[in-house]
Amino acid sequence: MDSSPYHSGPAADAGSMSATSEREGGTWLPLAGFAIGFLASWCGIGGGLFAVPILHFARGFPLKRAVGTGLVLVLATALAATLTELSRPHPALTARLVAPLVAGVLVGAPLGFAALQRVQVTLLRRIFVVVLAVASWRVLAGRGAEAPASAGLDAAALLVVGLVGLGGGFVAPLVGVGGGLLMVPGLYLLVGGVGFDEARAASLAAAVFAATRSLSMHARAGRVAWRTGIRFGLGALLGAGAGVGALGRWGLVLEARTLLGIVLALVALRFLVDVLRPAQA
Repeated sequence: MDSSPYHSGPAADAGSMSATSEREGGTWLPLAGFAIGFLASWCGIGGGLFAVPILHFARGFPLKRAVGTGLVLVLATALAATLTELSRPHPALTARLVAPLVAGVLVGAPLGFAALQRVQVTLLRRIFVVVLAVASWRVLAGRGAEAPASAGLDAAALLVVGLVGLGGGFVAPLVGVGGGLLMVPGLYLLVGGVGFDEARAASLAAAVFAATRSLSMHARAGRVAWRTGIRFGLGALLGAGAGVGALGRWGLVLEARTLLGIVLALVALRFLVDVLRPAQA
C-alpha cells in the first residue's frame, strides 16, 4: 500500500528494501505479536499499525511485503478477539450492528484500492491529522453514560453504521492502517445506540472479513512471508484472546477507551510529521 504513513519518499513507494535486508523468522516475534494482539483487542483495531513498522524497519521487509505479512497478525488478532468475545457470558457483539458494518467494509475496501493511484496522499494525511486528533479528544472525553444495546438501532442509525464501515474499508488501503482506527470512534461517536465496548467488538468482527480479503489479495501477489507471519500471528492469537478475556473479567472498558484515545493521538502525530516533512526538506 504505497500511501502508508510508515514511509515517505520514492524508494519506499517503490517497495524497496530498507537499510537492513529482509529477514524471515525471529524468535521474539511471537512475544511481540502477543503484546500487539493484547493491546489491539482493547482498542478494537487489528494491530497492523504496529506490525507493519516492525516488519518494515526491524525486519527489513519491503513495505508492500510488510503490509501483506502483517495482515496475518491482523487476521489472527481479529479472529481470536471475536471468538473470545462470543464466548463471554454477555458478549458485546451483536449481529444487527456487525452486518451493516461488514457490508460497508467489503464495499469500501475495493473502492479504496481503486482510488489508491488517484488520491493525493499529502492532502489525505492533512485530513487525517484533523480527523484523528478530534476523534482522540472526543474518545478521551467520553460522552457521558454508555448507550443502550445496539438492538434498538433504527434504520437511519444502521445506515450510518454501514457508512462508517464503508469509510473504514475505503481508507485502509489508502493510508496503510487498519480501518478500526476510524470504525471504533465512528461507531462510538456518531451512532447514538452504540457504546464503546460494542464499537470495539464490532470493529474487530468486521476486521476478520477485511483482513481475510486483503490477505488473499496480497498472497496472490506473492507479498506474504508466511513463516514470519505465522510466528507473529500465533502470538497475536494468544494475546488477543487474553486481552478480551481480561477486558470482560475486570470490566476495564474505560481503560480500553483511554488507550484507544492515546493511540489515535499518536497516529495523528505521526501523520503530522509526514505532512511537515516536505516543508522541512
